[in-house]
Amino acid sequence: MRLLLIILLLMWPVSSGATETGLPGTPVRIAVLDTGSRIPDRYENVSVRHFDARPSVGSITETGPEYRSEHGTWVTNAILESFDGPVEILSYRVEQSCPEEVKCRIDTATLKKAALHAHSQGAQIIQISSYGRLDPGLEDALADIAATGVHVVMCAGNEGGVSPLIPLARRNPDFIHIVGSLGRGSHRSFFSARDESAEEPLLKWRTGESVASRTSSGRMTRVTGTSYAASLMTADLARHMTQTRTATLASTTMARTIVPMREPEPTVEQRIDTRVALAEGGEIAIATLDPIEKARLRSRAIRPDLPSEAPIIERTPGTTPSPPDNSRGTRSRALRPGSD
Repeated sequence: MRLLLIILLLMWPVSSGATETGLPGTPVRIAVLDTGSRIPDRYENVSVRHFDARPSVGSITETGPEYRSEHGTWVTNAILESFDGPVEILSYRVEQSCPEEVKCRIDTATLKKAALHAHSQGAQIIQISSYGRLDPGLEDALADIAATGVHVVMCAGNEGGVSPLIPLARRNPDFIHIVGSLGRGSHRSFFSARDESAEEPLLKWRTGESVASRTSSGRMTRVTGTSYAASLMTADLARHMTQTRTATLASTTMARTIVPMREPEPTVEQRIDTRVALAEGGEIAIATLDPIEKARLRSRAIRPDLPSEAPIIERTPGTTPSPPDNSRGTRSRALRPGSD
């Protein structure tokens, strides 16, 4: 069965607008599998196509600029803030439900379906805001897509410990990029999952604290979490593709093999600020915050008791978060297969 999938991927006809990497002015085609997005008009070199891949809609359909929460918008706009070359965004809604504004549930079958669809549409980079354990079917599908020369970018996780996506990265380190978060001075963010393999580190590292992005209304904001570190990795890949005629990414030329420095012990205030920033960025659940952190969240104009369908009240921009303490068992608000 898997051999058949590989053959189909290699033979699958992509859309007629498929791009050839490296041609001057040719847009890089990036698929973002998240909660949909709304892209401000200020990005002149960007075109966007929107797809609804939610389980409730059955087959994937092309739609207008729909989005369930700001998470997908922040993830996508973080890419566009870092990369200003020509790009075509394929924006997918893959959430099953979002019980806490930005905290969303998805299932692995939806991710697999959307990833295969993005591949059929000629995506050169597929970014997925999910870091839970993958079932074998999804892992095989992503590995097979990467084997065709498409870059797969995923976030390492916001709960510390070893990233559960390390086995996936090991299958194709040049085209599967699991991205951890760096803070100031190339220190690993306290919340970031890590790779404990000293001999053959498999995680890629990008800044994941106070990353520049924009809201659906176009307002500048700062977001924190490994989802946004992954956005900067995607931007670097897109930049690389505009400079070469081959989509191959040699880890020695561009992937920035970084050995993160040992992180300093944060102060109590730094821990509070970073946990609040993670909640604001849709990376951990508001329910995991303690009373002091929830009070700080409310003071920054985020109300956790909004109705589920209400629009997000965005955070006040300009705050610079610092690493948190994960000893209390933070749960991610990035998309996690099978999360509650």
